[in-house]
This record gives sequence, structure tokens and C-alpha cells, in this order.
Amino acid sequence: MRILGKDGSSGEVKVLPETDDDIWHLYNVICVGDLVTASTTRRDEKADDKLRAERAEKKRMTLGVRVEKIEYDGDGLRMRLLGVIEEGPQDIGQHHTLMIEPGEPLRIGK
Repeated sequence: MRILGKDGSSGEVKVLPETDDDIWHLYNVICVGDLVTASTTRRDEKADDKLRAERAEKKRMTLGVRVEKIEYDGDGLRMRLLGVIEEGPQDIGQHHTLMIEPGEPLRIGK
């Protein structure tokens, strides 16, 4: 795992998991209540989109999620962080799941 940066005043660290073992270590470091920020995809749903039969396409964005539940998938070698969006361009206050996999940087705030 590569540490990309630290901010001692805010207690945040930016890391890049490089192997499957790094995901396991993150699973043991991240706790419920932490703010984790990572790149993810989310649909841009507006009120008029819900009336149409087709769904809006997913867009890549960076979201900060306050962790409420942590799941580790040993077979799939990834981790899911479930929680409420606190930082991002849209849907503040709604639930989202971040998929943490090797090669994707993330920021962890304790």
C-alpha cells in the first residue's frame, strides 16, 4: 500500500491499495464513523427522470461517505463501505456504497 499524503491537522490520510492484502489491511483500519472519500459512479437522477422508463446513465464522481457498515468479500477481493454521502456534487444525505479495490486511491478521515 502506498501512502500518497497525510494531513495531521485534520487526521486524514490518502492511500493507494496495490494488492489484495492491502484491502484486508484497510478493512482492519477503517472503522464505523470514518469519512472515506473515493471515486465512484452514481446515477444523476432528477425528479423528471423517475417518470421515464429508461434510467439515467452512471457518471463518475468523487464522494465522501460517512461509514455505517463495512463488508469484506474475501472471494471477490474487495471491500464495500456503506453509509451516507457527506461530500460530493449531489445527493448529500442519501446512502451510497463505495467499492474499494486495488489500484483505486481513497482518503480516510478519522
